[in-house]
Amino acid sequence: MTTWASSGFVLVCLLTVLLMFLSIASVVIAFIRWDKSKLSAKLTMGCAVLGTLFGSTLCSILACIILFSYSGDNAVPANDELAGVDEYFTQNSAELHDIGATLFADAVAERNQDKLFEAIEYLEKACAGDPDSKAITVDLADAYMEADSPSLTTMAIVLYESVFDSFENDPLLARITAGYQQLGNYEAAYALSEKRLECCPDDMRSAAAVQMGFIAMSSGKMEQAESAILANIRNRGDDPSLRLVVVSLMQSRGDKAGALSAVEQILASSNEDLAVQAYALKVKASINDE
Repeated sequence: MTTWASSGFVLVCLLTVLLMFLSIASVVIAFIRWDKSKLSAKLTMGCAVLGTLFGSTLCSILACIILFSYSGDNAVPANDELAGVDEYFTQNSAELHDIGATLFADAVAERNQDKLFEAIEYLEKACAGDPDSKAITVDLADAYMEADSPSLTTMAIVLYESVFDSFENDPLLARITAGYQQLGNYEAAYALSEKRLECCPDDMRSAAAVQMGFIAMSSGKMEQAESAILANIRNRGDDPSLRLVVVSLMQSRGDKAGALSAVEQILASSNEDLAVQAYALKVKASINDE
């Protein structure tokens, strides 16, 4: 409220109260002295009562006019303020993104939830300032996913899917798959994991198979996943890391003999890959310990 409006409104309100008080006092006095007064006195008291009533009514009307005038005057400034906020976000979206991304990285490294939600605030402002930026959108969705909240995970999936362009975009497809997995929608997650394994680059086949394996174990689709991974090996070439995922799936569903046979084949065929050999030996030991 402007200074004049504020002062005027208060003054009129005080004057209204005063006049109403005088009106009431005049009515009371007139009532008490009416029978004892002469005609001229009665006319004077009547005029005084009517005058004070008229004055208080007029002041009330003025107070309402000032109040409504204030409301109308402030409608445009409010919109101007919102426009100013939007303009600030637009002009500073890159800086807001950088701050949010840094906070997000620190929050993940430190496992700091307070810092994570602070990062989300900055990233939301950056996204509001530049909604067409794929990088900002994905970073905001990543932060939502890290919060491990069903509502925020749902929002993350919506953001991921808004910028999803191709099944060949493996990092984004992996994120969407993880989102559905995090929500417990294993049917959608498994279907997407199959598509990911089919379309991912060669250097991501192992990661795609591992993701499929975890989803299959959670959804009871172990045999289905084994078949899909073995088909991928036939179609795209052998990969010992994929065979190790199959071994884990066999072990999870209780096929100890099949798992041991498969791990022996891996050990026999991957003599030059020391990392695979070491991991296969650990898997074999865990199977024998069961």
